[in-house]
Amino acid sequence: MKMENTQNIKIDRLELRLAEGMCTHEPQPRPVWVTLHVKAQSHSSSAALADCLDYELRRHWMCTAWSRTPHAFLLETFINEMTALFLAIASQVQGVFAGLYRQTVIGDALAVRKDRETDRNHYEATRALAQVSEATHG
Repeated sequence: MKMENTQNIKIDRLELRLAEGMCTHEPQPRPVWVTLHVKAQSHSSSAALADCLDYELRRHWMCTAWSRTPHAFLLETFINEMTALFLAIASQVQGVFAGLYRQTVIGDALAVRKDRETDRNHYEATRALAQVSEATHG
């Protein structure tokens, strides 16, 4: 008998280089830290990788392909991509907390963090709304 339970996967302070920011000196990639918490349904009797959420494939994508993406003005652009990376591909994912931290020279702060927590219901509703808007406005 397979029992469902919740699996939490946490990746903390994964360092990447992303090109983001609105200032003229910011088009070059610079260090950011990624924190990612994924909540997924899993079987308590998982015996093979196929039964589990493969986070390594997504981590590899973030460390390679994502670091080569074009400049974005907002950290939120990357947060949206990170959220979709898990929610769009893996149906067992029920929620994602995605945060990006960048080093800063603002006051005494070590870093500035932007984060968002999204559950599957909100993600699906937002996607459906975007599809209707695109179909309506072309």
